[in-house]
Amino acid sequence: MKTALALIFSLSTLAFTTLAEDNPATPDNGTPAKRIASVNWNTQSGKLEWAVQSGVMRDGDFVPSSEETHYEITPEQAMMAFQGQQRGFTGQEAEWLQGLLHVLTVYCAESTVWWEQGQGLPLDHDQKPTGQPPADKSTDPDTSPHKVITPLPRPTPGAIRLVAMNPIR
Repeated sequence: MKTALALIFSLSTLAFTTLAEDNPATPDNGTPAKRIASVNWNTQSGKLEWAVQSGVMRDGDFVPSSEETHYEITPEQAMMAFQGQQRGFTGQEAEWLQGLLHVLTVYCAESTVWWEQGQGLPLDHDQKPTGQPPADKSTDPDTSPHKVITPLPRPTPGAIRLVAMNPIR
């Protein structure tokens, strides 16, 4: 679970840094920058959608200066859309993206199981533990089925392989 969180944090930081570095500094208004405002992966429609805000960096803080612009990608069609325009991309990129989204989907499913099993410490509004850790159930074997096995997409030549492991046994 920590690995997936680190991956998501790294990707969002990289996206923010890349968008901010694409624009040169202007002396009066701060450094022009863009930030990813939201990301939505709809597994039913198969679309990855996100919103981007434009603004400036002032004293290390992002200050938005415009409305959000919306982008979407449909990996199954290897197509990206923005403001009514569509552009295709390679099948190799589409397969890589589908693999990444598969990892995210599995992570969300495993997190749901983790929550429903009552794992983790309950927190108060100040994010301080309010209860005891869950009882160790290792002496009580759980024989009910848990694991859902889904086929992984074909590996893309030259791509980094991401693997999600199911810690539930």
